[in-house]
Amino acid sequence: MKIKLILPLAASFALGFAACGDDKDDKDNNNNTEKECTLNSDCASRSDGKTECNTTTNKCVAPEIEEPECTQHSDCAGRSDGKTECDTTTNKCVAPQVVDPECTTDEDCADNAEGKTECDTDAQKCVEPQGTPAIKISQIYFGGIPVAKGTYDGQYVELFNAGDAEADLSTYSFLFGGKEGNISSIFAFAGYCSEDKCLVPVGGYFLVKVSSVSEAAFTASETSALDADIDLDSNNSIGWQGVFAIVENNQLANGALCADTKAAAADLLGVDINSCFEGVGAPSGITTAGETANRGTKAYTRKDNGCMDTNDNAADFTVEDANPHNSKTLPVPCAAE
Repeated sequence: MKIKLILPLAASFALGFAACGDDKDDKDNNNNTEKECTLNSDCASRSDGKTECNTTTNKCVAPEIEEPECTQHSDCAGRSDGKTECDTTTNKCVAPQVVDPECTTDEDCADNAEGKTECDTDAQKCVEPQGTPAIKISQIYFGGIPVAKGTYDGQYVELFNAGDAEADLSTYSFLFGGKEGNISSIFAFAGYCSEDKCLVPVGGYFLVKVSSVSEAAFTASETSALDADIDLDSNNSIGWQGVFAIVENNQLANGALCADTKAAAADLLGVDINSCFEGVGAPSGITTAGETANRGTKAYTRKDNGCMDTNDNAADFTVEDANPHNSKTLPVPCAAE
């Protein structure tokens, strides 16, 4: 009889455990059914726009569209938390990144392995040398008036860029005056330049016609017309015993003295009987007594195609046949020192 009582009890326990196991499996199956996703990729191909996975609910949901905090730096300018710049990738306001300057002077870049040996002090970055223009007077021709026939129909000044960067003559002026060095005429090239007309490349020439020679001084068969880059159309002839200067950003006025002109000039030439010149003396050979025949055919010419510059007019210039060069002439850069 005891055996009969125990067997039913054991069977009921077994049935109870089996029932519990079935309930657990049902719950697991229900949980698996409710998990629509675990990653965004699980929702990527949906056509209802619910292409992101909410990992809390494991449901595919439509992406939340956030309004951009900024699109430019000005959108962040008034913030008090210091996030005053816009990260245009995330469209969030962020704190400015403080970058240590690469340089503050050229000395900081002197050993740069990439050849960036100059400092851009605005960007505080080392950059490749930009070069410097150097405008020089390379020829002056006085014409034949009034004592000899002229080779050309006007007085001219030939300019040459002896530097290593392009020059913009619109920032320069041509000045000339008498043998004492006092300036009597000033011509700002800006008034004669348009667009890139007055740009002079490295080794390039530029021809300025200062004034026309009267017809009485030449005959058409003997005289060539100047192919000048600009014509100052001046009524003032340049003097045979004068001083001539090229000045950048001119601050001088008529009447300026020799010392002031020398201090301001990018280049200065005094010729013949003159007390204002570079170096120890002025070149001669055209305008002095007994040399009047040279006035119509010769020009004071800077040696070495315009490159010679020892800051001594007498040493740097010679007298040669007038041979003007203009902007159409093939550039002849000076050899690097």
